[in-house]
Amino acid sequence: MSDLLQKLLSFDNTLIECTKCGRQARPLDVDLSSYFHKSKGKWASQCKECANKKKRAKAMADRIMALRHYSKSDIPFCGCCGTTEISWLCFNHINGDGAKHRKELGEGGDRILRFFKKNGYIDGINVLCHNCNASRSTRSECPHEIQRRIKVAIHNA
Repeated sequence: MSDLLQKLLSFDNTLIECTKCGRQARPLDVDLSSYFHKSKGKWASQCKECANKKKRAKAMADRIMALRHYSKSDIPFCGCCGTTEISWLCFNHINGDGAKHRKELGEGGDRILRFFKKNGYIDGINVLCHNCNASRSTRSECPHEIQRRIKVAIHNA
């Protein structure tokens, strides 16, 4: 008997129901993989869609906690221009070693959040919006910093 056939026959063909949305499927259904996933050698209690929603919500909560920590504020903001749009904010390595750190952590957008959770919030990180962060990496300073310097120079003149 083939390995695949043995695996299929070893499953209990009872109805599985998602504990979140109530979606039902049987393990031997052809399209089962789009409904339920195997977790720790048994069928998970939630369908993939519900499990992914839960993971995304958890990742967003972890991200907001880290942004709040590094912004030193209940409302996260860019340390350069002050924007508070969460989707625009990112973590900036102050000493410019972000690429090295990402290489050490591996691929994946939420790896830095898992790193913070496991190792605590490290020094040398601040919050910037993607525009300010990109400007600093390509020009070494953001246009907002140039504007501030000009305003100070005009004020002091």
